[in-house]
Amino acid sequence: LTGFGHQHVGLTGGAKTGRILADLIDQKKPNIDLSEFNPNRYMR
Repeated sequence: LTGFGHQHVGLTGGAKTGRILADLIDQKKPNIDLSEFNPNRYMR
């Protein structure tokens, strides 16, 4: 897993991304909806 793409808000966005990645690694459900970030949403 990788966490990137924060551009100029890296310090503020990085902590949340770290928490999401930690939840995914621990096989826990993150506390936000990640469906917007699923690349399969572009496939029809």
